[in-house]
Amino acid sequence: MGRLLLALAFICLGSGASAWAQSAREAYVDGAFLEAASLGEAQGQADDLALAARALLAEVVTGDPADIDVLLARAEANARRALAADRSNTEARLQLAAAIGMRGRRATIAEAMRKGYAGEGRALVRAAIVEAPREAWAHALEGGWNLEVVRRGGGVGAAYYGASVRAGHAAFERARALAPDDAIIAYQYAVALLELDPERYGAEAARLLAAASACRPADAFETRVKAKAASVATVLSARGPDAAVRLATARFR
Repeated sequence: MGRLLLALAFICLGSGASAWAQSAREAYVDGAFLEAASLGEAQGQADDLALAARALLAEVVTGDPADIDVLLARAEANARRALAADRSNTEARLQLAAAIGMRGRRATIAEAMRKGYAGEGRALVRAAIVEAPREAWAHALEGGWNLEVVRRGGGVGAAYYGASVRAGHAAFERARALAPDDAIIAYQYAVALLELDPERYGAEAARLLAAASACRPADAFETRVKAKAASVATVLSARGPDAAVRLATARFR
């Protein structure tokens, strides 16, 4: 009888854990990102923590948080905890790279170099590509890393870190080929090009924004990014690339 009760207890615990994880995923899909993050953190397993990091970054990108830096630090901490628990967790690696990238954008160049954001971000993304070569977001982050290093570091920074516009384009194109219906990848590609050289890449960015706007969203995050892509496209057409860049990147300046 005692063994039966013990077995039932484990079954109940397992069911509860699964339900908790499911509720975190449902909260994320519905756009309740802070709730999803709290549920994932409470569960504490590697996948749950990676989801918590993803949810916090989604809130930073599409929400109206009072303190972006606090959420970014929390997302980074969750991703690091997830990787500490499971070094093979590609999702955690990608979320950590994304969190570091966003923190680097909000830092001065001197601070970003001192904290090693570019170097760590590159290592994380390259490891993710080795682990999961068909993971579209790994290639998208590789593309974003290259274009951002060129934009902020110029020729010297690009040479130091081994970044290039050509590599950035190639990585983003690979990501788009792997996930042609991903609105977020198309939008991030467009924004990266506008930031790099709005006059030169304005037409290409407009096509990517149109593609993002036409994607069928899979969750609330993609729905919000799709709407943002449409807004940026409208501003790009009506007021030009500089205004579009300001709209797209205001919270990361």
